Amino acid sequence: MDKISWLENAYAFLDEEGEWFHDSSRESLYYKPRTGEYLRTSSVVAPILESLLIARGTPDRPLTNLRITGLTFAYATWLQPNTARGFPDMQSTYQYGDDGYGGEKIPSSVAFWFTDSLVLDHNAFTALGGNGPALEEGCRNSRISWNRISDISGDGLHIGNITANPVDPRERVVGNIIDNNSITQIGSEYHGASAIFLGYVAETRVLHNEIGDVPYTGISLGWGWGRSSGMKGNEVAFNNIHHHMRTLMDGGGIYTLGAQPGTRIHHNYVHDQANEYGALYPDEGSSYIRWDSNVVKSAKRWFFMSNGNMLNDTILGNYTDTRASVIIGENCRVENNTVVGDGFWPSEALEIIAQAGLEAPSPGISSIPDEEKGTTSILGRERPKSKAEPWKTFRNWVEPRSARNLLGKTMKR
Repeated sequence: MDKISWLENAYAFLDEEGEWFHDSSRESLYYKPRTGEYLRTSSVVAPILESLLIARGTPDRPLTNLRITGLTFAYATWLQPNTARGFPDMQSTYQYGDDGYGGEKIPSSVAFWFTDSLVLDHNAFTALGGNGPALEEGCRNSRISWNRISDISGDGLHIGNITANPVDPRERVVGNIIDNNSITQIGSEYHGASAIFLGYVAETRVLHNEIGDVPYTGISLGWGWGRSSGMKGNEVAFNNIHHHMRTLMDGGGIYTLGAQPGTRIHHNYVHDQANEYGALYPDEGSSYIRWDSNVVKSAKRWFFMSNGNMLNDTILGNYTDTRASVIIGENCRVENNTVVGDGFWPSEALEIIAQAGLEAPSPGISSIPDEEKGTTSILGRERPKSKAEPWKTFRNWVEPRSARNLLGKTMKR
């Protein structure tokens, strides 16, 4: 092995509470219980299905005006890592191909192709062994809002793909809204995952989402280093992104790639980033993007633009409590960014902080308790929740409107 590797499922590794080993030759499962946990009274679930809901339109006949609401999607798996191929991770759940580049990604157990005016709202997605919900090729004018997404092995949400300039322009992912979703504890197995990944998308709005406890990037927008990919007119605003980059490096709270004319990233609150590099991180080719009115708190670098192939960006009117930044670009405008000291934030910054994250629930929608309750799953390494870790609490959450569930086929003991 000449690269960083991850090995698992050996009896010799069974040395900490909450770990398990599956001996397929003996059809036996070994588990080391946590303190106070008794298997005689526990529910143990082993997912079998990799897909829970797959909906496909076509370019000529897209699925229109479909709404999915009030469901719980849980206990799906993804078994490729059990094969000889394993999981050659590249970035944001894309894998290295035989040619050394990426293309194939971790699949989503809930995925849509060629939709128009799809609404996916007030659902719960949890204990999923692949990616969270995905809008694939041809999804337009759709909305994903007020969903609760947690304990996902890969990306929390996956929007679009990494094919620039498709031959059929109807394959483009355009005009979608991602708003008011609570996303936590994603990337539980595949740490290169993002809470929200957006590939080659256009006119897409990512608003008022709450993202926390993430091993890598919070919101990843764009792909490739080119300047004619069709990405344009995107908006990332009023998101609360915190306690991210907890496992890996070279990411950020909001990370971009490629030229995106007319894209604006504003009024986000990004704080408590664990590792490098920048809380706001325009990477290779990120050009024609406006970064304004954001608040960055408790990060090693508030802004990280480290390459001269980024052009005509605007960095204006942001607030931070750290002076550390790297801004290297061509013809970029950098003005009126404020560094605060001793925690004395200007009223404008406090207003941005107050507005970030989930909006107030709609009338008639109830809230769940602040404390999230844990489960025991034999597939996936759940991280126990702690009252001492306040980022595990999400404000103004709304529960699904009914008790209907859509679960993968399970084995229980």
